[in-house]
Amino acid sequence: MSLKGDNLKNNRGQLTIFIIIAIVIVGMIVVFFAFRDSLIFTQIPAEIVPVYTTFLSCLEEDTLVGINVLESQAGYIEIPDFEPGSSYMPFSSQLDFLGNPIPYWYYVSGNNIPKEQIPSKRDMEEQLGDFIEEKINNCRFDEYYEQGFEITFAEAEVEVIIEDNVVKLNMDMDLSIVKDEESVLIGKHKISVNSKLGTLYDSAKKIYDIEQETLFLENYGIDTLRLYAPVDGVDLKCSPSVWNANDILEDLQEAIQENTLTLKAGSSIFADGEDKYFIKDLSVSEDVRFLNSKNWPYTFEVTPAEGNLLISQPVGNQQGLGILGFCYVPYHFVYDVKYPVLVQVFSGDEIFQFPLAVIIQGNNPREALETNAVELELVELCNQKNTEIQVNVYDTNLNPIDADISYECFGTSCSIGETSFGSLKENFPQCVNGRILA
Repeated sequence: MSLKGDNLKNNRGQLTIFIIIAIVIVGMIVVFFAFRDSLIFTQIPAEIVPVYTTFLSCLEEDTLVGINVLESQAGYIEIPDFEPGSSYMPFSSQLDFLGNPIPYWYYVSGNNIPKEQIPSKRDMEEQLGDFIEEKINNCRFDEYYEQGFEITFAEAEVEVIIEDNVVKLNMDMDLSIVKDEESVLIGKHKISVNSKLGTLYDSAKKIYDIEQETLFLENYGIDTLRLYAPVDGVDLKCSPSVWNANDILEDLQEAIQENTLTLKAGSSIFADGEDKYFIKDLSVSEDVRFLNSKNWPYTFEVTPAEGNLLISQPVGNQQGLGILGFCYVPYHFVYDVKYPVLVQVFSGDEIFQFPLAVIIQGNNPREALETNAVELELVELCNQKNTEIQVNVYDTNLNPIDADISYECFGTSCSIGETSFGSLKENFPQCVNGRILA
């Protein structure tokens, strides 16, 4: 009996040890996931940590600057080549807004050819990566140089991933930091910057597509034209009706400027006192602002006209028409009006903006443009994740390591997820000759 009791005590003791070990392992896993972003600093001498922290801050600042440029320049850092307009089509390929050129997403060239220049999300990622590769060498470490640090950079290669509310940055660049007997060489750098660039771009693209399908800006413009300019009608009088085209243009420009600013995005649910006419359901959650200025490029033509005068002659006072017993003045004028609208999609302090041309021809909106922007194809591919694949990632010693996994095919990159203990099982899109990137 005593032998069995001793064995029972030994088994309980072993079980207790295993429970303690299990608790320690679980605790280590929790600590790893909670602090893995800062574990890199455990490999850096304490004296060098502030230098690397400054470098990461500089990297984040350059990323934020690049994001701001993309948002303010319609998704471009390097804007497309300038194409001038003409007296017939006043739009160049860029809108001058407060001294800054913004590429039009839609415009008509000087020789009357409709054109689009909409960047894809992939284009923005590449331009932002190039921007950071160029700017990172400008980081200032003067205070550390004065303390005796030696800091050298190698050539940088940057991968940018724009998601809805975050911009991820992976940089391959050898950064050497040396002071006295302490030294470190860091080759890979990774940060995430909170930004709604991806969401704002998607909403801007949605608004653009709705405009191209429905021409709602042109239709608002036609309503304004008919309200503030003589188009069709009859005056009951016996003397000619005369209008000055310059006065009509001035009134029309003021009205278009104010009415465009009054437009806003909304839904089918309206607050009390809201003018439903000026609310357009654009199916976006962000705030939207439409801007026009009478000082921007404008084309205004009206026929028939005699110089700057629009003259309509009365009917009823001619010889042989006295039987009518009254006079009236019918009029019908045909207008061509072209002007730009700047669309701003914003959330908090972030504003994504793009201009487009509004064109009214012969009192009617232009023909809708059949648009197939590249970004629609990218979204479709990334949404078709229907094939489950397991990915295992190892280092050169065959130790499991974690990595961000993406799938690339025909220039389209889809974020898949991050491995856990070196393994990831997730759905991938189907695409011939695609490749997995870690």
